[in-house]
Amino acid sequence: MNGMLAAWINNPLLNIEKAVELQKLRREVRSRIIPGRLKDSKLTCSQPIVGRWINDCDYPFLTETLALTTAVFKQEFRGIQLSHEERKMLATILDKHTRECARCGYVEQSR
Repeated sequence: MNGMLAAWINNPLLNIEKAVELQKLRREVRSRIIPGRLKDSKLTCSQPIVGRWINDCDYPFLTETLALTTAVFKQEFRGIQLSHEERKMLATILDKHTRECARCGYVEQSR
């Protein structure tokens, strides 16, 4: 599954609307986190596209957001069209990445 998010986002066959929805979600989640909670690390991320989510968003808040029921997600994030399955896939990719990437695992543990 390494690089799956990058492949999903960069896939030329991907519905461009889903890529836009993912970017909207990242911006929205980032706007809701408390400034200054992110830690810098000198380690290098193994998957920078995936790591950007870990770096830009409060990981526990993001995982809770992705796990919301469809009804609550639609109410909280109006205009972002991501199905439960797509959010579950993103959560799985992010979880796997934090376990495999030295930098992102370090950033997550240091919060």
